[in-house]
Amino acid sequence: MRGEFGYYGSPVLLYLAGVLACVATYLYTRHRTWTLPQVPARPRPWIAILLAISFGIWLCSGKMREVISNYLIQISSSDIIPALSIYTKRFLNHEQVYTPFTDELGYFALPTYLPATWLPYLLPEWLRFDYRWMSSLLLLLGFGAYVAIVARLPKSARYTFLLTFLPFAFTYAIIRTDASIFGFTVESMIVGYYFLLVAGILLRSWPLQVLGLLLCLLSRFSLAIWLPLYFLLVFFQESKQRAFLMAGAVLVGVLALYIVPFMSQDWGLFFRVQAAYTDVAVGEWRHLNDQGLPYHLYNGVGLGNFFFRFADGELVDRIRLLKTVHIALLLLLTAAAGVIYWRQRLLRTDYRIYAVLVLKLYLITFYAFLQVPYSYLASVGMFLSLFLLLLVEGSGPGALVENKHGC
Repeated sequence: MRGEFGYYGSPVLLYLAGVLACVATYLYTRHRTWTLPQVPARPRPWIAILLAISFGIWLCSGKMREVISNYLIQISSSDIIPALSIYTKRFLNHEQVYTPFTDELGYFALPTYLPATWLPYLLPEWLRFDYRWMSSLLLLLGFGAYVAIVARLPKSARYTFLLTFLPFAFTYAIIRTDASIFGFTVESMIVGYYFLLVAGILLRSWPLQVLGLLLCLLSRFSLAIWLPLYFLLVFFQESKQRAFLMAGAVLVGVLALYIVPFMSQDWGLFFRVQAAYTDVAVGEWRHLNDQGLPYHLYNGVGLGNFFFRFADGELVDRIRLLKTVHIALLLLLTAAAGVIYWRQRLLRTDYRIYAVLVLKLYLITFYAFLQVPYSYLASVGMFLSLFLLLLVEGSGPGALVENKHGC
């Protein structure tokens, strides 16, 4: 129903739907215990899980084959995958990866993709298979982490089948609705990264959390403002040692995978890239649809069109205002979330549930107020809604309280 409620009503309703989902889940789960038992009350229904996964892979892989055959990779349609191939070719040829693009794309551009966005595609570049299959495999990996949580919920075989199949059904629905998300982009990879992170949080697996945090941070800096809140939750609610261990591991990973091998080659590149985003936004705000309106601002998923229509000044002034509001909202949201959690009376909401809910709310706010709200970006926050179901299913007045070791 994207766009069904007008240029201004549709993105507002979409955003409010996400906010309502987070608030409703919070109200349901607060003051309830939440547990993922090591040994469920009934045997795990492995047959139901395997059937759901097999059916889901069969269903979605068929649609992906159609998408790959129908969406040809060419710069005139989208420069995402062509740009990724430049990064991988440079790396495999032992060239400096982060130098400006000139002739490769047909226009001058700064290299903006972080390492976790392009490093996975060394494999398809080396083995000569389509990049979009690689992004689908990473999405499937994230689904596997999601299923690991489902498998620990004490549910019937029928209900377990339904919960396991939901991510595949959602993927199929998105492909049917907007196939370009899977045809021209590799956003499914980013969804897979966030699934690994959220599963690591809920399973209380610190290695999986570190891996998820590194993949999410080194693909985009989207969750950078949320991250201190999460470390504080771990510090006060679980273990000071665990918080320092994870923070140190993430810092070492960022140094080893980005700053030392790539950023150190040109310390000013990072800041030039950040400044260039405004120039890119100006160009996109001048990219008009058939109605003479900015194409990506009036696609039904972002709130930037309000700033285009109602803010004063030149385009660049309105974009800077949107950027200021964007950052201010994210800071306010995370600060308010911290205060609300601290002021909760016992029994406090399980910090893992709270962290996931705030992350979901943070991401839909982040992408709703982007300078250029590309439709494929909104899919990340939407996919995370699947975890809200697991939060509800794992909580209840009769649940057992877990100790700090997850028992």
